[in-house]
Amino acid sequence: MSSTPKQDPKDRRVVDNLIRTGIVITCITLPLGYYIMPEPTIRLETAWERIVFTLRWQTLSMFTLLFALQRVMTLRHTTVAINPITGNGEKYLEVDSRCLQNTFEQFVVNVFGQLVLATFLEDSLQKLIPVLVLYFVVARALFYFGYRRDPLKRALGMSMSHAPNLGVYLYIVYCLICYGPLYGLKP
Repeated sequence: MSSTPKQDPKDRRVVDNLIRTGIVITCITLPLGYYIMPEPTIRLETAWERIVFTLRWQTLSMFTLLFALQRVMTLRHTTVAINPITGNGEKYLEVDSRCLQNTFEQFVVNVFGQLVLATFLEDSLQKLIPVLVLYFVVARALFYFGYRRDPLKRALGMSMSHAPNLGVYLYIVYCLICYGPLYGLKP
């Protein structure tokens, strides 16, 4: 029987406090961002128009992946990790590789959720997409810099990335139940 190492209660408190802080920041910042964001100047009347609009905004989200990828490439090129087969330099890449992997995972969940969300959004809510995209970029930056400072501190950026995604998916399920999967689609 293998024994798993016990968590340090102090580490658990740090992570739990950062998660709670991230959720509070999200609950304050997203509505504030929504009200600060200027009203759209063009009406997106069809689901396809809203999907194109959302895809174009995802360019900013993609910069989080490009940054993480560039960090790993630069570290690999400038350290003994240049040869990944030898395994000599993988310790130099550990944090940045994990940030890249997690950012990729969050990016996929984020983009897919926003694309589906866009099909349900009315005109009055279409400014939500830019707010979500900008928030995602800030949250991923906090995740990265928190992780670089102390791996436990990544929890703030992680919760700020995850909470909006969870909210988006819960809203999508609500729309599916209340309006059905064909809502907003015109022939």
